Amino acid sequence: MNLTERKLWILMLAAALMAVFVTGAVACGDDDDDDDDDASDDDTGDDDTADDDTADDDDDDDDDDDDDAKTFNIKFAGMVGDETFSCSTEYSGLGIEDAPVNFKDFRVFVSNIKLTTSTKAEVALALDQDNPFQLENLALLDFEDATGNCDNGTAETNDTVVGTAPDDSYVAISFDVGVPFELNHVEWQTAESPLNLQAMNWNWQGGYKFIRVDTTVGSETPTPWQIHLGSTGCTSDDSGTPPTEPCTKPNRPTITLHGFDPDSDTIVFDLAELLADSDMTKNKDGSAPGCMSFPGEEEECTDLFPNLGLSYETGACENGCADQTAFYILGSGE
Repeated sequence: MNLTERKLWILMLAAALMAVFVTGAVACGDDDDDDDDDASDDDTGDDDTADDDTADDDDDDDDDDDDDAKTFNIKFAGMVGDETFSCSTEYSGLGIEDAPVNFKDFRVFVSNIKLTTSTKAEVALALDQDNPFQLENLALLDFEDATGNCDNGTAETNDTVVGTAPDDSYVAISFDVGVPFELNHVEWQTAESPLNLQAMNWNWQGGYKFIRVDTTVGSETPTPWQIHLGSTGCTSDDSGTPPTEPCTKPNRPTITLHGFDPDSDTIVFDLAELLADSDMTKNKDGSAPGCMSFPGEEEECTDLFPNLGLSYETGACENGCADQTAFYILGSGE
């Protein structure tokens, strides 16, 4: 091998060695990339696991909330003194005059129900929305059954409000008698139940009758005498237009009853107590029969409103409605 051939051989050998070195370096680089990919995959897996753990924790929290909630059936009773309300019974001894009274209707809206714990914390009762007598935080109590004198009523009755609250020890209950302003001035024809009853509605401007108690007084020549409690002083362009501001006389009493056990007690609405100071044999000439909540009905309403804790002059609670007498607690053993 001459000198020229030897040099050529050496150059070829060097080129081959260089190729081997470059290939090895690339392979090492690929391993690093694979390690990065694996690390990235591992990190992603960890993130997914963390997310799954967070989701599981959230689910557990939801389950805990569900476990803590308890369903309560708040019982009400329509009474006339010591007697259960009936559309077919003639009652005596009501009001300041002993005149026979027959009832034709007895319905009332309650809302914003709250239970008070032994530590004085107030808890809102979340009402069952699958109940046709309940909507949002509102419930209709219906004690008439369309029999006897109650020909303006419905056959379906309701004396229970169903809702959930934390499972705790409760010692008091409060609720409003009436429809909240936000629901009070809707069109009854298109409203959801129980606001779709024309018998409980005045008009868009006036809203709903929070209490409807219709009677006839006397035996030989019965005359009507009614209690229709609702907001007054409601301002809008006309009776077919809902107000945008709260009415000046809300007439929405807040009833608070201490010593109430929601598991066993019943709340009584006693019409004998409501009418205790009323003369049902008289009515102001030219006015609607009984107390309809409107101005100019001092003779019929002034003595009745305080039994709900209300002032007829202002439409607001007096002394926090604490002096009301129409609602009281009936224990399970009474």
